[in-house]
Amino acid sequence: MSNEIRIIKYDHSLKSEWNKFVSRSRQQNIIFQRDYIDYHGERFEDCSLLAFKGSRILGILPCEISGDSATSHRGLTFGGWLTPENHSDVGEMEEIMIKSIDFFKNKGVKKLTYKPVTNIYLTRSADEDKWVISQLGGKISDITLYWVGESTKLKKNMRPTMRHELGRDRHSNITISQSNDWNEFYEILARRLKEKYNSEPVHSHEEIIRLKNLFPLHILLYCAYSPEGEMLGGTIVYKSKTVIKTQYIATTERGRKEGIIPLILSRVCEDHPDSLYIDMGSSMEGEVLNRSLALNKYLLGMRPIAGYTMELTL
Repeated sequence: MSNEIRIIKYDHSLKSEWNKFVSRSRQQNIIFQRDYIDYHGERFEDCSLLAFKGSRILGILPCEISGDSATSHRGLTFGGWLTPENHSDVGEMEEIMIKSIDFFKNKGVKKLTYKPVTNIYLTRSADEDKWVISQLGGKISDITLYWVGESTKLKKNMRPTMRHELGRDRHSNITISQSNDWNEFYEILARRLKEKYNSEPVHSHEEIIRLKNLFPLHILLYCAYSPEGEMLGGTIVYKSKTVIKTQYIATTERGRKEGIIPLILSRVCEDHPDSLYIDMGSSMEGEVLNRSLALNKYLLGMRPIAGYTMELTL
């Protein structure tokens, strides 16, 4: 059997192999499962790749193509080559990258935009792809700040004002729990985004319901309720191997007055002690830092980490 590395474009016949590889990779995350990627099917032209040596998969690349540009991946938080947990062969990654570039060139692609997985989401370090792409002429084109906390130290790392919220007596009657009230929370979320930012959730109501049905163990809703049973707000979280991510957070006016966000985050972290980090996402609006939002996340015990986007002219 040939030891030559081959680059194959993904098709649906490879779905099972793709998903199994994701579950064994250093970048284990539901956003790389095909059911998650493919819900974007009408928005992006998929051009995902697999690298084979014989019958063995060496790596997979979630990717989409638009005109003469390929991106990994605009429909996901990040992308890049996913590799096995025990992978450490820089030379092999170099060959994979060179052969995938040749593949893209043959498709008429002139620019590759590459956004590798942020390090907190890795089960083991995986920086060889960044080094290889830089050696091939790739440059950092953007740095995005994400606000991340250590889940087991969240209360300790909260600033005094937020820790004070956790200790207030009036919170004793507020209930925080995992919830199935997706419709009610989505109404609160959509209303709050419209009021504050004149925007809409990235996912439609139908999309988020479909995704949580596809991944019921990894897409969860936590909500806060008053003693009367009124929903005060909540968060939709995505659970990966190492991180629990707040995909959406929204509160009612009463929820904001009650200061429920520290309570919700604390409950989420308590319920998932196996998650090393909690990720509250970016505070960027395009290339501009929303300093007020960043400050709020800092007060909640978060610290900024960088996510990189690289560009390579082919």
